Amino acid sequence: MTQWLHQNGFSYKQPKGVPRKFNPEKQAQFIHDYKKLKAELTEDEPLLFIDAVHPTQATKITSGWIKTGVDKPIETTGSRTLLNIIGAIRLGYLSEAVTDQYKAINSESIMDFFDQIKGCYASSSCINIVLDGAGYQRSAQVVNKAKELNIKLHYLPPYSPNLNPIERGVAIFAKACFGHPSPSKQQKLNATTYASGGPDSSSSPRPDPTRGRNIGSK
Repeated sequence: MTQWLHQNGFSYKQPKGVPRKFNPEKQAQFIHDYKKLKAELTEDEPLLFIDAVHPTQATKITSGWIKTGVDKPIETTGSRTLLNIIGAIRLGYLSEAVTDQYKAINSESIMDFFDQIKGCYASSSCINIVLDGAGYQRSAQVVNKAKELNIKLHYLPPYSPNLNPIERGVAIFAKACFGHPSPSKQQKLNATTYASGGPDSSSSPRPDPTRGRNIGSK
């Protein structure tokens, strides 16, 4: 049966998950508009994807090979330290990733992050940013700040994280940080964040030019 399935164009794989409430027509329109925008951009008009991630420092129990009939106790952490990190990537230039850490993600932190992006692309005539439609990212303050910095905002359709490439990086980040319980979780978190081009959650790391731009904690 397996051989027949292969011969007839089948492969064994998981279905591709999509947001339950997504609108396929709006996603198709966004993809059309994105391709058109990308084709019209000049070299000095970078196109960035931004998003925020909110990992918590807590033990996550995963599976492993354990002798039958034996329970393996794992000490869990009582701390649920929350990090608020905003990141921006430019496809094809991942070493230029921009990240920053904040006490909270709101309109003020988004405007500050726009300043960071502008500083990284100061010579660009226009900066294009793709982002989700969270209320704090649609506020009049944020829109006006973007205009001030000559940043064009392109909002994703509702329930469309699958259209934001940076979401894949967030998934990898979360798996690397929290997929394996460890008594030194905070150290692992800091090391993984720094290696990904992000800020250290316990201090302000020195910039690493080989990993893009690292901005200190706010």
